[in-house]
Amino acid sequence: MSPTAVFQAATVESLRRQLGDSGPGLLGELIGLYLVQAAELVGQIETAVAYDDPPRRRALAHKLRGSTATLGGDRLADVCLRLETAPDHPDRPDHPGRPDHAEAPARLDRDDRLTTATTDLRHEYDRLAAVLSDYRRSLGAGPDGGTG
Repeated sequence: MSPTAVFQAATVESLRRQLGDSGPGLLGELIGLYLVQAAELVGQIETAVAYDDPPRRRALAHKLRGSTATLGGDRLADVCLRLETAPDHPDRPDHPGRPDHAEAPARLDRDDRLTTATTDLRHEYDRLAAVLSDYRRSLGAGPDGGTG
């Protein structure tokens, strides 16, 4: 894992400035929506990995990576990129590129990388969610995402 910060405040501050006068309230709402949707995506990615569904894993990781990067979650976005670009199962019988003699060590190495990335995904999401929740509270956002 890179030494990148969990949360890049400058990214969110830039977004806040772009939103203008409605910045704090709207940003609080966006963060609230992100926290709900990202939690769902993390769970869906974990399921896609568990059920060995590379196309779904890649699509979900891509979706989460984009929204996460927009809110300054560089570490989580990096984990999403790892999950998005992880290879398929070339040793599965139904994989068109399957070699005649699949090498078990390569498969285990890839499976270990996916397991590690999935663990990192949950860990980095939890860390980012805590930081974004604190940031959102600092904006004065209430439980419904609005201010005050």
